[in-house]
Amino acid sequence: MSLGTDSCAALRAYMHSIGIKSLAHLKDPATVLARIIDEQDALRKPPRKKRVSTTAFTPPTPSEVEEYAKEIGYTINGQDWCDTYETKGWKTSGSTKMVSWKAALRKWKANGWTIGSNTAAPSRAQNASLGSLQFELNRIEKEMTDILYPGGCAWKTIPEGEKLVRFNELKATREGLLARIDEFSA
Repeated sequence: MSLGTDSCAALRAYMHSIGIKSLAHLKDPATVLARIIDEQDALRKPPRKKRVSTTAFTPPTPSEVEEYAKEIGYTINGQDWCDTYETKGWKTSGSTKMVSWKAALRKWKANGWTIGSNTAAPSRAQNASLGSLQFELNRIEKEMTDILYPGGCAWKTIPEGEKLVRFNELKATREGLLARIDEFSA
């Protein structure tokens, strides 16, 4: 095998970069040289192209949404559902592009979501057991006590401003939780 002057210089530079100072100490320098040339050829090959999905997502029409909803036993306004995702750029959450609108609609049905409702999973207080309701009630009562007795002081203070607003919110939430706990008890 014969290499030109430029090739020899390039080969020496490459060998030096990988820690081979000379081919003289190797038992089979021709094999090593061939391997180095093969590696260089492999580096020159163009990289593989990524597979591109051949099926691009196509947004459904409102009538398609309503038809499929009927098939799966779900009632929803197709136009409102499409508008909801149209405003999000047909993304399911964050920056995740929708792949299957039918799967998204099945998820809506499974979670009991409707247009205009919070599409997040129900909170603990909305979909709760008696124990979790009591836990939430204790948390709210502790926060109310902290507002009335700041820093654990022995005498009651009258909340003002933002603390009064927060206290009244907690009080209303507490009343709702007590009613739900009573429903469990009945």
